Amino acid sequence: MEVAFMFDAGSLYQVSEKEGELISLPLECPIQSGADVACFSVEEFYFVERDSPLLLRRWRVSLDCKEYALPGPAQNVLVHRQKVYCCGKDSLFIFDPLAEEFETLGLQRGASELETLDNGFVFLDDNQEIYTYRFNNQCPKKVEVTRRGVRLLGRYSHHVIVLLDSNQIVCVNENGEVGEEIFSYAFTTPFISLSSGALLTVNEGGKICRYATDTTTPIISEIQGKDPKLLSVPSAKPEDSCLICFCDFEEGDGVTLDCGHRFHRDCLAEFSSRADGFRAKGEHVVFTYAVCPGGCGSEIRHAAAPLSEYMGRLRREINRDAESRLREMKNKTVEELLYYICCRCENPFYGGERRCFRSNNVEPVKKPCELICSECNDDFLCPYHKHNYVLYKCRYCCNPATHLSFGNRYLCNRCDERWETTEPEPIACPGPSECPLKGAHSTDGSIPLGCMICASFNAMHISLFSPF
Repeated sequence: MEVAFMFDAGSLYQVSEKEGELISLPLECPIQSGADVACFSVEEFYFVERDSPLLLRRWRVSLDCKEYALPGPAQNVLVHRQKVYCCGKDSLFIFDPLAEEFETLGLQRGASELETLDNGFVFLDDNQEIYTYRFNNQCPKKVEVTRRGVRLLGRYSHHVIVLLDSNQIVCVNENGEVGEEIFSYAFTTPFISLSSGALLTVNEGGKICRYATDTTTPIISEIQGKDPKLLSVPSAKPEDSCLICFCDFEEGDGVTLDCGHRFHRDCLAEFSSRADGFRAKGEHVVFTYAVCPGGCGSEIRHAAAPLSEYMGRLRREINRDAESRLREMKNKTVEELLYYICCRCENPFYGGERRCFRSNNVEPVKKPCELICSECNDDFLCPYHKHNYVLYKCRYCCNPATHLSFGNRYLCNRCDERWETTEPEPIACPGPSECPLKGAHSTDGSIPLGCMICASFNAMHISLFSPF
């Protein structure tokens, strides 16, 4: 049986359906009228009272309240994925009940209303402008709409439903994209979603209405309140044991990630400590130990994982660079590009495309000191174009290179095709009469030939280049 709750004027009611009708059961609770309340489970609630904005209180049915000092005054309490969110003046306070500690996210603006999504949330600021916030971007993004937001109505199909001052409804996803045809219901009042997909809302007369998934005609109940707020019950139950070691939690030794998965603090720290192991090996950047070990693929973002901040910043830098490159590469994704860490500036740089038949085998051995980005590489510097258009000799033959692979392997088309499961063997220079470079080059791998923009191609014997 699906259960929800209604808080109204200091009274709490359990709402359920019986024989096609909604019924309510009053519960005795210590929550004062005017408090903002959120449901953590059918027996656990969190709230902030109007006259005590610096205290987050937890009430469990049949038990006394427990108080937690907030980092600042808060309002608008809601629960999402085993955490409690409280809106501050220009920050968001996120409480982890397992660790019994707060995290503060700076929003740079006030949040009058907030609604969570899978990997972030949507909020209205004090000027009624709509913003999205993704945990892995850590920066609010303004949603481009022509009117101001009046209210966040609820969450529906991975979108937050927003009522604008024109009485128009728009649907906003966590990327800040706006849709208008996702939500087909006609009401403009706040609602909650049930696990079955049905919606509960309160009509203008204060009565609770239930909309089934296959109809826009509601069942109107006789349950009525003065100023009711509907509370949904989270469908997922928190884990009782760590998903790494599978041992139970003891007081204060567990933490909850943004995705809701729970781990021992020490287990998570040990797991994520391997996140940058690719650096010492001279291998391409991977995020294997930077995502939740619970299997959901969400990015780890927690103080208990010291490398999570670095890995999050690294992912953002790579995504920014890849975005511009992918405009020129059809049908490619960021997962198909290889990035390495420069040994000098320690920034990520593009090191070629991922080739499945190569990457499935052992990556060519490289020392970290051999990986240098174009900004730091000084093997050849054009006085006008620096290192931006340097032409290299193929590492494996005398042709000019047309590809970059594995961060420091420059190779031509011919040698690119020769590289299947193992790195190709070098082709000996045929001598001055047949060598594209007239034999005037080092045989030690790739060497810079000059700037492609400024160089005299006659000097590089371009007419003798074999097809590459």
